[in-house]
Amino acid sequence: MSTDDAWAIRQPDAGEYITTDAIRGRSESNQAAWLVAAALFIAAGLAEIATLFAHTQLGPRTQPLYESIGPIVGQGIKAAVLVGCGVLLRNRKTRDAACGLALSIVLIVDTNFFWKLRPSRLSREYDALGIWLSLAVFVLQTTGALVVLILVIRQPAHRRGRQRRADRVAAVLLGFTGAVLWVASNALTSYRLGVGTVFNGVQHSETCCSWAQNDGWNHVAVILGGVAMIALALVAATVRAKARAAGLLFGMALVPFGDVVVSVVSSLAPEPTFLGFHYRQLVGPSVIVTFTPTAGFWVELLAMLLLGAAGAFRLLLGPRTDRYRVSELTGSAPLG
Repeated sequence: MSTDDAWAIRQPDAGEYITTDAIRGRSESNQAAWLVAAALFIAAGLAEIATLFAHTQLGPRTQPLYESIGPIVGQGIKAAVLVGCGVLLRNRKTRDAACGLALSIVLIVDTNFFWKLRPSRLSREYDALGIWLSLAVFVLQTTGALVVLILVIRQPAHRRGRQRRADRVAAVLLGFTGAVLWVASNALTSYRLGVGTVFNGVQHSETCCSWAQNDGWNHVAVILGGVAMIALALVAATVRAKARAAGLLFGMALVPFGDVVVSVVSSLAPEPTFLGFHYRQLVGPSVIVTFTPTAGFWVELLAMLLLGAAGAFRLLLGPRTDRYRVSELTGSAPLG
């Protein structure tokens, strides 16, 4: 190669990789696959919204499955997150972060809640509409995550900078601690539900749902979900792509975020009065219901905050610059 040819090549900035025409052409060819992945996540979110119209059998009475405002808000958050992943995957500027977001959410949700898809449980809790919609959400989001994973593996190296070691260590500590706390919260009671009257106060209460109260299927789900959460925390701390790593951590934080919001809303409005099922028509005006968050809620809240802080460390803190590398590329003297 001649000297003129060498000078014709744009010199990269510190830590930057040049995207060649071949790589750009491959990205264009993958555009259809990215749109498919986005469509799958959007469809999963819409199916999640549609499950609000599913019904369940309570003795002789058929009632909406989600009759209280807390679970309804929880379903809305799940649907919004899935649709948001699809929208972000369509945009090239947000695609890296969306990849991490989508992969972490689907992996944790699939491993932690797969036991709810057992035929015996589905037939006991859902009507035909609810069964098909629950299966559709699972298939659509899992297929979308697999498409994203394949595209990420095929994607060439493309990064704009590396963070300082201290920032990455902070992300490791915060993410790993948050993941462990989230696992611990699944083994603790999350809330106390009380029933009583306006005259005598709360007369009966029950807590839900500690490790001892859950069955073997739930134990397996907690273990698998915990392994997935901890593994993702370590991966997010070591991935070179800053936006993708932050997406993984923010996706992990969104899992406890939904539970925390449901608990807060349920403590403010514990009585089921929505979607056509009127609580007062069954029990009368004197009965009261209370919802009180317990230890599991507070541990999960702390886990959410730590995971969110870890994502912020990976995303917001500055890149590492090498002054010797900069001087070599620009021909200037080292920065003093």
